[in-house]
Amino acid sequence: MAPAAAFSDSEDNLKATFSFLNCTLQHQRLNRKEWAQLEQQVRDWAEAFGDMSVEVDVLFQSNHRVLPTGAHVPSGFIKRIQFPDGSTKCFYFPNEDTLNKNWTQFEVACD
Repeated sequence: MAPAAAFSDSEDNLKATFSFLNCTLQHQRLNRKEWAQLEQQVRDWAEAFGDMSVEVDVLFQSNHRVLPTGAHVPSGFIKRIQFPDGSTKCFYFPNEDTLNKNWTQFEVACD
């Protein structure tokens, strides 16, 4: 779930993002809208504040969707961002059409 744009400092790093180890099934509108907007915001924060730590948890509820191919579709994602000063921001995105909400509406308390 590491965005290619965040690893464009070298060709090797960029190529490493294009791997099945770095992907999950994600609703296309989420991926192209709010999720992508938050990815851009994280790059902006990193440029302003310095290196940051970003973790993504892929969540599966007990009744999550399983495709005929056997692929499991995540129920949602939590993105945890740690700033250089130690503060954190967390965001929860359900894996569905987010109806063009603003990415800031998905901020949740970090546990």
